[in-house]
Amino acid sequence: MTELEKNQNLSGEPEAPKIDEYDPSVESDLNDSDSKLETATIELHFVSGYRGREGKSFFVKTIAHYCAGRHKLITLVDCDRINPDVSNVYKEAERVFFSENQDTEDDPDAILNWATERKKPVLINLPGQVHEIVTAWIDRTLIPVIVENAELGENDHREVEVKIYNWFLFNGERDSLNLFLKSLKHFGGCVQHILVRNHGMTSDWSVVDTHEDFKLFSGSSTGDRKGEFVRDEKGLEMRDAQELPIKRVIQINLPRLSKKERDRLNTEEVTFAQALLPPVDKVGNTQEGKKAWPLWSRQRIQDFLKKAEAELENTGLI
Repeated sequence: MTELEKNQNLSGEPEAPKIDEYDPSVESDLNDSDSKLETATIELHFVSGYRGREGKSFFVKTIAHYCAGRHKLITLVDCDRINPDVSNVYKEAERVFFSENQDTEDDPDAILNWATERKKPVLINLPGQVHEIVTAWIDRTLIPVIVENAELGENDHREVEVKIYNWFLFNGERDSLNLFLKSLKHFGGCVQHILVRNHGMTSDWSVVDTHEDFKLFSGSSTGDRKGEFVRDEKGLEMRDAQELPIKRVIQINLPRLSKKERDRLNTEEVTFAQALLPPVDKVGNTQEGKKAWPLWSRQRIQDFLKKAEAELENTGLI
């Protein structure tokens, strides 16, 4: 008897396939398919601050030098339309801008494409005074993904894994700390916050050291409490606007480099590596054909980089 004959009903017509009948082989095929699905990773490192001229570009270039020295591939993005200090030095840096204009408000989505296509962390230099715009973009673009992932089970497939870091250049002022705390309370469960004490701006940290609210959120400067969640005086987990437990703040120090070297780096638009090149001829030119920096300047830069890179290394974040 043929399969067609087996499926014939009394009227002689072939039976319609039973679409609601359980077939374990189908589930097996689906499970096999799911197991082959890859999870894309989006890793974003925002460098932010209270306002402009607080060392954000300088810190981005410090991280870029750190990554280059350790052969860690990253994508650089410069979002500063007025003072593109990063892309002026690193010609390969991408450029995109955050805007309230409805026609261009989603242009920063390009950052997500670069992260997923290149499979590399993205280091983003933000200009001053864009906190609200950037927050709005993250809220509507990435927070829903993070919240949905948080609700999935441990073995559930995640289409995209999102990791966001906010490296905040703190200038020692109360308004600067208030902005940092505002961001922390809003999405401190979705974003790992790092307070960067910029010693090139001040050496007075009394505002943060004596702030009672900040003491609840603060973690070790060495990053050994990374991944911990914040608890209040009663031992209860503190949660952000999305009801996710807030991650404990990591603190690091950005050491001071003398103004003379900082200004020259900006004026000549060179990387740290270029500034450190020694002379290779009798007239003091480097291998690039430019005048070598004085030995004492190069030594000051090397000392700065050694301290800064130790701070970055201790975080284990990049």
